[in-house]
Amino acid sequence: MTTSDARSQTFAVTRVFLCIATLASGGWIAYKHAFTGKSDTDDEGYLLLSLLNYLKHHGLYTSTFAQYGPFYFYAQQTMHGILHLPVNHDGARSLMLLYWLLSSLLSFCFVIRLTRSILLATGCFLLTLLTSSVLVFEPGHPQEIILFLTQSALVLSQFTQTRWSAYAWAGIGIISAFISLAKINIGIFFIFAILMSSIALLPPGRSRKACFLTASTAAIVMPVALMHTYLDTWASHYCLLALGCIAVLCLTSEGVQVEDPISSRQLILLFAGGITGAAAILLIAIGQGMSLRSLLNGTILLPLRHPSIFYVVFRVPRGRLFLAGLLLLTTSCIWTFRGYLRSNPPLLSIIKVAIALAALVTLWRNFPLAILIVLPLLPILYLDVSERRRPLEWMLPRLLLSFVVGFGFLQAYPVAGSQVRIALTPGVAWACLLFFDGASSVEGILSDDRRHPMLSLASRHSSVFLLVLQTVLLVLVLHSPLNIRNMGPLLDLPGARHVHVSDDEVLLYRTLSIEIRQNCDTLFTMPGMGSLNLWSERPTPNGYNLSAWMTAFTPEEQQQIVEILRRTERPCVVYNPRLVLLWMPGGTARLSFSPLAKYVFNETRAISVVSDYQLRVPLEPNKVPGGKPSGI
Repeated sequence: MTTSDARSQTFAVTRVFLCIATLASGGWIAYKHAFTGKSDTDDEGYLLLSLLNYLKHHGLYTSTFAQYGPFYFYAQQTMHGILHLPVNHDGARSLMLLYWLLSSLLSFCFVIRLTRSILLATGCFLLTLLTSSVLVFEPGHPQEIILFLTQSALVLSQFTQTRWSAYAWAGIGIISAFISLAKINIGIFFIFAILMSSIALLPPGRSRKACFLTASTAAIVMPVALMHTYLDTWASHYCLLALGCIAVLCLTSEGVQVEDPISSRQLILLFAGGITGAAAILLIAIGQGMSLRSLLNGTILLPLRHPSIFYVVFRVPRGRLFLAGLLLLTTSCIWTFRGYLRSNPPLLSIIKVAIALAALVTLWRNFPLAILIVLPLLPILYLDVSERRRPLEWMLPRLLLSFVVGFGFLQAYPVAGSQVRIALTPGVAWACLLFFDGASSVEGILSDDRRHPMLSLASRHSSVFLLVLQTVLLVLVLHSPLNIRNMGPLLDLPGARHVHVSDDEVLLYRTLSIEIRQNCDTLFTMPGMGSLNLWSERPTPNGYNLSAWMTAFTPEEQQQIVEILRRTERPCVVYNPRLVLLWMPGGTARLSFSPLAKYVFNETRAISVVSDYQLRVPLEPNKVPGGKPSGI
């Protein structure tokens, strides 16, 4: 072995070591975030109660209230069982951490297989970890499973022309079924992304054109149909932005060409995978005694009511909407004049690098601006000016990734909370891939005699240059604002022995838990705060639990809970007016028609106040003691 070879091998080993150290550091920071803090909205508690009620009673959508599809519950039950994780806060956060890290590692795998760049893949892992860090606010939410499944499908799209192609196509179909039966709206958006990508890669002909026109029309109409409830108020700009981005994606994909189009066999495998996955989940549901009517109500009809139950406004100011319009126009012009770009390849390469750098910086430092940069410019990734047609394994991942981000943006309606970041998380891989395509094109276009002196210097000492960059990346991770220096004291309540919160929160939740144990045998909360049931070890009245029950439960469902509370010995209610306002953005006028709210206000009195939490008991002891709640 020559001295040069030995030096190269040393550099390679060092870079791999630094890469592993960077990934491990990111994982350690993720662990600290996963077990630090608690959200006021407490979806974590509601989801834990739903899962516990399902495990005890089954009866999804009947004895157990659920907003999500059956696959979510089957997946959670399976993972908790396989990993021997308890169904409590510690177990839910451990599982969330696993999904969070796996999703980020899948983005690492996606980028490294397409680019062969350790540095770029490591950066993608870290930025994906940062963008999806909102998972820590809602441990146990279906979005952690959906993000993992989405990243898995993107990785599978790289293997559609290998010896594993049959498994890859079927796997993508199965994943689409699983996502749909976990959260129906995201499943529809994901299916549209697969559909538009597949149609764009079909062999040219009348059938392809007919499919393209039909699917494109449906895709462009979808934002309007989805947001019609609030189109005359806050959703109008959001709808315009989504509609413009989807329209540009659809129209530009029509011009995509590959040397090996999708075959009928591959389409059959894709559809077969979807049908098989859906059939398996539905058969399990029916085998557990679930009726088709309750399944239809739980997976489709109830989600359709969600905009009237709870919403979080997604505002797009006019200035930002105008900027997005300009970027959409820019994308359309670049695509229209792609013939000119074929005669000037360096220009497109520079454009790609500039867009990618802007996207990466804003994803890191200014997320709201990143939305306006990534979404309108998505088609630039699969814009290619090479003289030859690209193979399917080059085009499909880029096309599917762009459509996944474009359609996924719709999931922020009607609740523009953590869903906004989750939807744009695959956009990190989009930006990394765009940077690689542009940078590698520049390197290939410029010959040695035309190369800039700085570029020539970097090329001759590329190993040292990359080693320095990898070291800088590791240092940035270790000293980033994400790296929590002090996790705070342990909450140390039942099921939350490893959760760290602030000193004030420790005092608040421990005091509340003690008060509840001393005064209550059954606990109901307004709004839903299921964590208090778990920490105080006091059951809910029945299996109907939800944070925003004030608007979601029918009067009949609420009356059932009232009757249970009236005939239960020592029932209590924890009431927080501030959180009620948070869950009722449209105002509290509907409380005057709520049997449960009337019970809380008219039939209970406060015996203790801890911060803004009231512990309330009946005005008079119940005359029919001994009733047993059926909740957890």
